[in-house]
Order: sequence, then structure tokens, then C-alpha cells
Amino acid sequence: MTCIEALDHTDGMEVNASTGASWREAIIHLTTQSAALWTMNDIEFEMSSDQAPSISLATLRNGIFEYRRLLPPIDPSGNPNKSVNREVNLCIDDMMPLPWEEGPMIFVDFTLGDEFDFDLSVRSNKEIPLRVVASRVESILEEYGCRLRRTKSTEEPYGIRMSHDPGSYVWTVQGVCPSSVTVSQICTIRKELNYSTFFFNQSFTDPRTVYELVRTGSIARLLGLAENEWLEVKSSPYEMKRDKQWQCELAEDVARFANSEYGGILILGIRSEKAEGRDVLRKITPLPLDGKRVQNYHQSLDSHIHPPIERIKIESIKTEGGEILCILIPPQPEERKPFLVQGGFVDGKYQRGLISIVRRRGEHSIPITAREIHAMLVAGRALLRAEGRRAPSAEESSQALGDDAL
Repeated sequence: MTCIEALDHTDGMEVNASTGASWREAIIHLTTQSAALWTMNDIEFEMSSDQAPSISLATLRNGIFEYRRLLPPIDPSGNPNKSVNREVNLCIDDMMPLPWEEGPMIFVDFTLGDEFDFDLSVRSNKEIPLRVVASRVESILEEYGCRLRRTKSTEEPYGIRMSHDPGSYVWTVQGVCPSSVTVSQICTIRKELNYSTFFFNQSFTDPRTVYELVRTGSIARLLGLAENEWLEVKSSPYEMKRDKQWQCELAEDVARFANSEYGGILILGIRSEKAEGRDVLRKITPLPLDGKRVQNYHQSLDSHIHPPIERIKIESIKTEGGEILCILIPPQPEERKPFLVQGGFVDGKYQRGLISIVRRRGEHSIPITAREIHAMLVAGRALLRAEGRRAPSAEESSQALGDDAL
């Protein structure tokens, strides 16, 4: 049996200025756990998504109705209590907002039926025709057994209302979901709808867009994309190879992007396949969880790439079956190039003193020519002279890399 026990709070009680009604804590007792909600006059309730993610909306509804059944005839504010099973409202605060969101919420109306009405907001940084948004949203809702709550209103024929926030476009989605949907599932629906509108018609033209997409849990949207001058994927971690070999390979892959115009992103945990001469992302292959991998990669890059790469990000994203690792290399200032990789293999033997310079063009890596290296050095010296600083000599430059690099 599920019930809710309301607890009055005289200290820190929140009061609605327009109605004078106050919020009180309400504890839902379940068979295996309990969840603390806040209630407004025993009609409006609020909870956070991480309190009871596996609880179905129907279970919450039943618990709230049971709580109302046990209420005294007069509520704490002195008003007669209404019908036990009248419509009540639940606000779910999604505690896992997307990078472009602040305090996302889902509003659910509880009734006795097998379906509940809900409202949530989605946004985009560009204007999208309302009918197009409705079509995209409805398609996703159907995948979860939900639908739009269409009305006969000429102002809102699609079940979506549009408002405008400075810098973005916001739509309120009015939907209907089965009562069996859990708190976690309706939050997942909210995120998927937001991915769909925020990345609407997104052509993935830069590494940061892909990085944000992966780190916010929508990596599957990349499948079908081809590797290019700023994107490379691997199905396994670097450290599966012998110690020095994986460290050199990691450094070379990262330095290639650092020496390029646009920077780049490395994603570990996706398998690619050849299709029409290109490497196309085909399958997500999560890496085994390793709590030290990010730290080890940072340390390896710090010791193998000179100068250090600015603003590099290495992040592990937990997913079903393991983790995905992203390495984002932002575009680097021209005056810091070229980035040198210290150490390499010659005839199968590791040579710490070997210095290499690589860059990426299209899907492939190419060496930088002596002419290009000379041009970079000349440009760097000219910049130093313009700033009134002395350019380092060749001997000083070599010593900066370490005596064993000579």
C-alpha cells in the first residue's frame, strides 16, 4: 500500500504571495523506498527527478489520492477539502539539465484514467515552423507510446504553444502519456525532444557541436556520419596496445588536430566501417569502465606534446555497457604551432629523441614538410620581433624539449 504523510514546517515555509497558500513537505511511503514531495493545499505537488526515478506516474497518482483520502475534513489553511480524486498536479524538477537549460520542469495532471496530460518545454536557437516542430515532436512521442494533446483551437492546432526567450525559441509541448511511464522515462522523453529541436537540421559542422551531443547522451545521432578533417573515432581504448606504442599513437592523433585549422574531436567507443571509400560511423562500442583513463591520457599527452595544447578536454561519458571517451581539441592559436610529438618508433624500437610533426587533412594524416616547418618558424620569429621579444636560438629550442630529444 502506498500513502503520503504531510509534515508541516513552520520554519522555512514557502508561501504563495498571490493565494497565501503555503508549501508543506509530504512523504510518500512505498514498499521499498520513500520520497519527499512538496504540496500546495494538497492539490499541487512538486518533486525532483532523482528522488524516485523508477516510480511510475500511476504509483505516484495512487499515493497522492490515498493521502487525500486520509485528509481531515478541513485542510491546514482552514478550507474544506475537495473531492479525494479530483485532478491534482505534479511538477517534476529534472535534475539532469542539458547544457543550454536552467531548471527544466515537467508538469503532469493526475486523473483516474490510464493516461495523464503533461506539459514541458523545448527550445532551439533558430526559428522553426510550428508545424515542423509538431511533426518532429509527435514522431518522437509515438516511439514512447505518447502523443500530442491536440485541440480544436485555431491558435494552438498542433498541441504546441510558442513563446520567445531572448536568444532562443521556446515551445510548450502539450502531451499525453500512459500512466505506466516512470519519472525517469518522462525525463528521458523531455531530453530527446530537446535534442530534436535544439539540434534541428544540424549538419554537425564543428567539433564542439558533436562534443556537446555526445556528452549529453545522444551519441546515437552520430551514426551514419563519416570521419572527416575534424572527426575521428576508435572502437577500443589506446592502452590495449603496448605501453609506449599507445602513448605515441594518442599523442600523434591529438597533435594532428591541434596542428589543423579547425581543431577536432576524438571519440573512443564507436566503430567505423568503409563505405564508398570513407570511414562511416556504424556502431556504438562502449569501452570498459576505467576510473584512471582520463587522468592517464592527460599525463601522457602532457609528456609527449610540446607546447601543451590549450583548453583540451578529455571526458568520460557513462553509458549502457561502459563508457564513451571524448577528446576535444579546440582550434589552437597559430603562434603556438606546430605542436611537436616527442618519441616514436623506428624499425619497431622506441626512440624518445625522435620528434615528429603531423597534421590532418580530410580523413587522413599527412606529415608537415620542411618548407612548411620553416615558414612556421619564420612567422614565429617575426611575431616575437614585433612584440619586442628575442626569438630563442636553435640550441635553446632544443634544450626546451629536453636533452634526450637532441
